[in-house]
Amino acid sequence: MRLPVFVSLCYTVGWFGSVLLGTHGYPFLAVVGAIGLVSLQLHWVGKQDVGASVRDRLLVMLVIPLGFFLEVLLLASQSISYAQGKLFPPIWVLGLYPLFILVFIHVFPRMDRHGFVCFMVGGVGALCSYLAGMSLGHGPVFMPPVWRSITILGS
Repeated sequence: MRLPVFVSLCYTVGWFGSVLLGTHGYPFLAVVGAIGLVSLQLHWVGKQDVGASVRDRLLVMLVIPLGFFLEVLLLASQSISYAQGKLFPPIWVLGLYPLFILVFIHVFPRMDRHGFVCFMVGGVGALCSYLAGMSLGHGPVFMPPVWRSITILGS
């Protein structure tokens, strides 16, 4: 199996598993599953390219605090709300960021040459992820006015 396909599968399984488990009362199981899938991807990449493996590990470590900061800003701006947390994002949400950064690096490697495409995929993809999470259960909720929340999230 090619690496982009493997990473895409890990992301899809990790995202849906994390959102379902996290929103239905199993946040630590969601995080353990996400960590397992990220570790599996890092191991696979390490077998193929040591330099990419080091880069990926650094990005995974960096994206967790950045994701936390972004989620806190979204909560503080009252753009979103989580049933599980008012001041800080639920822990299962933070497990999604390493999955996302790996899929972005390995599945969309040519996007860095096309800034507008990156902007559109990031803005529309983030919005669709939040909307899907909302439909799966007790995940995020866009706070009124919804257009402002969507604009903040998309940018």
